[in-house]
Amino acid sequence: MDILNICYPYLYYFVIYSIFGWCAEVIFCTLTTGKFTNRGFLNGPVCPIYGFGVLIVILSLMPLKENLFILFLGSFILTSVLEFITGFVLEKIFHEKWWDYSKEPFNIKGYVCIRFSIMWALACILIVRVVHPLIEKLVMIIPVKLGWIILIISGVCFISDLICTIVQIKNIRTELRLFEQISLRMRNISDHMGEKLADLAIDGKENAEKHKKSFEESHNKELEELKEKYQNLIDKKNSSRKRLHMAFPHLKLEEKYRFQEFSEKLKNAYHKHKK
Repeated sequence: MDILNICYPYLYYFVIYSIFGWCAEVIFCTLTTGKFTNRGFLNGPVCPIYGFGVLIVILSLMPLKENLFILFLGSFILTSVLEFITGFVLEKIFHEKWWDYSKEPFNIKGYVCIRFSIMWALACILIVRVVHPLIEKLVMIIPVKLGWIILIISGVCFISDLICTIVQIKNIRTELRLFEQISLRMRNISDHMGEKLADLAIDGKENAEKHKKSFEESHNKELEELKEKYQNLIDKKNSSRKRLHMAFPHLKLEEKYRFQEFSEKLKNAYHKHKK
């Protein structure tokens, strides 16, 4: 029970700063792109990395808040380490880079860069010295029983959102693998037809024309089936894929291939070898 009482305010801090972080991301993205984007890994209005980041800074540096230099340096290091670890772990788990600072100067493997690390450090100074004392008072005002009810509901929503998001990403990756399989098969058919037409063209233009229809008919049925499957995947409305791609533009969660590309390749292969 004592442990729960100790954890109680920090759980609230995590929730509050996760929401604040989401708000900050949305505002920054809106000012940058000129349109609203639901930022963050989860569907809900929370960015847990901000909640964890502020908690780490508060627990580690609150006793040193009067020393501005130590507070800045500590915040700079702690937030940079957290962002690096988070980016690294997400990439290892989902095989995707969720953000990429590679084009920023003084970056480390694209996970962190000096510009954003300085921004996080300055934000932490503002939070520790100005915002957090107000948050502490706010949390103390809330009745404990009501507070636990709010925390339990928030926790259930958070865990449900996390599970749903992981399942969505798994489904998206399954779709992408299917895209790639269909695209590869289309390429193989295209290459096979092109090679055969090239061989026949060597024997004579008339012979190539004679066998053109038989080659097309032999692959036409399979091509149509692949086209239908491919088009169904493209037309399928996947709001999760769209949201994640907008929130994290560096993710490869979009269709990378189009049937038209392979259709054109088939035509070009035939006309090229017909000459």
